[in-house]
Amino acid sequence: MYTLLGMDPGTNNYAYSVIRVKLNPFRYEILEHGMIKHRVKEMNGLGVGLDMKRFAGEIRKLKRKYNIDFAIAERFMTRGHGGTTIEAISAMLGIVGLIFGT
Repeated sequence: MYTLLGMDPGTNNYAYSVIRVKLNPFRYEILEHGMIKHRVKEMNGLGVGLDMKRFAGEIRKLKRKYNIDFAIAERFMTRGHGGTTIEAISAMLGIVGLIFGT
């Protein structure tokens, strides 16, 4: 049995779900779903470090609460609007990778 954190990252909306999966026979249970409240929206200014710390804290809290084994994120592609969106998403996914030891 595995517990997974599934993510659909974004700077404005960052959805997640926590799912417990049994492989044989295959069964799953959705334990929680929602939106990450503290996201990294910008990569400049004095608040970047605090935003990253708050985001990491929220992910760590989910990991501890459900003893999550793996994190899976949907592939993110920028829509070409410019700005720092792709860098902010990359930073958040990097934080998730550090938390889950990848």
